[in-house]
Amino acid sequence: MKHYSYEEAKTYLTDYWWFNPQEIVCFKQKYFELAKVDLRLPKDPVSFYRNDIEFFAFSSVFGEEHFTFEEAKKFCSEKYSNLSSHEDLQGFYASLRKDESRLPSAPYVAYREDWTNWAEFFNTQQLNVKSPYYSLDELKSLCIEKYKKQKDNPINLQKLFQSFKHEDEKIPKNPFLYYGKTGEWKSWQDLFGLEVPVWISYIEAKDFCVDMYQKEVQKPKNLAAYYLSLRETYREQITLPRHPESFYAKTNEWQSFKSLFDVK
Repeated sequence: MKHYSYEEAKTYLTDYWWFNPQEIVCFKQKYFELAKVDLRLPKDPVSFYRNDIEFFAFSSVFGEEHFTFEEAKKFCSEKYSNLSSHEDLQGFYASLRKDESRLPSAPYVAYREDWTNWAEFFNTQQLNVKSPYYSLDELKSLCIEKYKKQKDNPINLQKLFQSFKHEDEKIPKNPFLYYGKTGEWKSWQDLFGLEVPVWISYIEAKDFCVDMYQKEVQKPKNLAAYYLSLRETYREQITLPRHPESFYAKTNEWQSFKSLFDVK
């Protein structure tokens, strides 16, 4: 059966929302409910329409358009400036989306040409925010000193961090979450002043994965597990990200592990 073109799907779903607004609480959920009834709606619209629209959003296909970057930034920063506590940027953004559908689910993807980080998006630099924890630079200085004192520099940086994080109440228990909320977190290597690996591009990763897969006599069935085994085996020769589905989604290149290994 031939699927709807993007414009046909948008016309159909926009009309549906217009006449049945009370039925729709979640655009994504409603889409998949309708796709079970009308098979002309593709089961994987993100992949199916990737050549028709740069950024697929379930709200947009129902006719609900998103804010521009400046509109979203203005809306979010104004809401955030009224808070008495300034900490969880991503969590606060998620709470705003419950009442404002014009905010995209992944602003760092939808606004990738303008995006810098969460802190800049919420204009937190303009707020006098007092944090109970060290700044990232302060914590990095502390971690670097701890690392230098090790007789045998440990490979597992997280275990080293766990060994001293309770010594000072100004050290956040989960730095990757705390500093990730402000867009500052990079990696454990960066926190301890070590060289941060530069991950290869999606095209380079795919060329490598396809080449390795084709050399296998017995083709692996679990491609995600196979990917991790390749990453571990060839970590000295090639820098593959641990979570390619997240890393390459930032550049809108990720589709699936099957696509990465060119498996039909």
